[in-house]
Formats: sequence, structure tokens, C-alpha cells
Amino acid sequence: MRQTSEQMKAALMQAAEEKADELIEWAEGADRPTLSQIEERVLKYRRALSERAAELLLENQKAAAPVEVHCERCGELAENKGVKRVCIESRVGELEIEREYWYCPRCRAGIFPPG
Repeated sequence: MRQTSEQMKAALMQAAEEKADELIEWAEGADRPTLSQIEERVLKYRRALSERAAELLLENQKAAAPVEVHCERCGELAENKGVKRVCIESRVGELEIEREYWYCPRCRAGIFPPG
């Protein structure tokens, strides 16, 4: 379901607040962390926020579903199996998104077309 700008902002602010709390809790419990340890934690913080922002934007985009998909291996017309959740590795991190899933009956291969 698409969200309003206010709902998206609230979701991003909630994610930032939760991750900030985790970061501060770690910092308060750490005994003289090294620069490398601090950098590692900050990078985890940044990655988590980047992943959440990308997921939120992807969830809210109007994706044009393909009318038909052909298997890249054999060219056979694939069957639409509905929407499935999939984890993908992106430049901002691992994202869990919903995509239409297609299946080639000849190759028995699953297909997540771009969109």
C-alpha cells in the first residue's frame, strides 16, 4: 500500500530514532572504543538507515507490472505466480522487497523481472 509523504517521513524518523538509540546505547557501554570500532558501528548505522530508506521508496513506487514475461533461457512464456518477498543485495545494502514472481514451466526456473 502506498504511503503519504507524512507516513514515509514518520517511518524514516522512527527507523533513525531506533538506530540512534542502539548506537548511543553501544557508545555508553563501550569502554574506550577505538576509532575502528566507532567507524564500524557508524557504518552499520548508516547502512541500516540506507536500507530502510531504499525499501520504503521501493515499496511506494508505482511499479508497472509486465503483461507477460518470457524465460531468458528458453524463450517460453512464463506463468505469473503473484507477488513474493525477495531479498536483494543492492548498492545500499540488503533489501527485502515485494516483486511479481514468474515461473517457466519448461525450465522450471523462477523469474523476478526488473521493475
